[in-house]
Amino acid sequence: MDIAEDRISELPTEIILMILSALTIREAARTSVLSRRWRSAWTSTPVLNICLDSLQSFSCNWANIVDSVLSRHHGPISTFWLDRMIWCSSEDLNRWLSMLSSRVIEDLVIDFYDQYVPYTVHPSFFSCSTLVSVELSSCRLEMPTDFNGFRFLKLLSLKTVTLTDTILQAIVSQSERLEDLTLIDCEGLSKIKIVASNLFNFHLFGVFTEVDLSGSLNLKDLFINWDDDENGVWPLRQIIMGLTKLESLSVTGFLLHGFKNLDWPAELAIWKPRPGRRIDPRSAN
Repeated sequence: MDIAEDRISELPTEIILMILSALTIREAARTSVLSRRWRSAWTSTPVLNICLDSLQSFSCNWANIVDSVLSRHHGPISTFWLDRMIWCSSEDLNRWLSMLSSRVIEDLVIDFYDQYVPYTVHPSFFSCSTLVSVELSSCRLEMPTDFNGFRFLKLLSLKTVTLTDTILQAIVSQSERLEDLTLIDCEGLSKIKIVASNLFNFHLFGVFTEVDLSGSLNLKDLFINWDDDENGVWPLRQIIMGLTKLESLSVTGFLLHGFKNLDWPAELAIWKPRPGRRIDPRSAN
């Protein structure tokens, strides 16, 4: 038993942190019983994965547990996952985001799990200047007037998020390194205008009156899931005109219009996912 404990204690710090980073915060805290060296190791892991499912047995005080984790943690937090946050209060969420905004955080994933009243993300989120990847679900975004952009942001995914066209344009245009953008069933958007010179991948799900990608000419991968409008057709030609660097186009959910009149790049792969077969654009009606 002593030999086993010694072996665990002698693991390099980098290996210990790598192991802890793959665990939920509850699982990481349980490793404290392994040895003295592991007792507080979880307080310096760069990845915090806080999932409501893993805290169900603490139903009365799980918010206090999150407070304790964040207050006791020292060192950078590169990744923060907050998943299935159903019963937490706005005050709790505001406090945690404020605490995170003072840390060097790179990857942020927050899933509010379809709350009946969407949580309005605290303004401190917009001051997390070191963010590289952001995934938000089931919340509302209201941008402060002093927002200066996310200069390191490369990936942005918004699912059932409520925001305006203006806020989306501001976030995208002030994130100069943005390469990957996903919008899934977001509320409040009507005229989508994406100006992002480094954007390579754009996935769009929902119903909109207009999509303008003329400011994103380096797009390589475009996926559009669009429900039929009242006329039964939608001008795909208008969206992709000028996107000469497209390598993959996937469309579903609406009637394609004007395919044979488009000047398609020879290397473009075109898919209509629902039938599951390749479309030859030069022979399409």
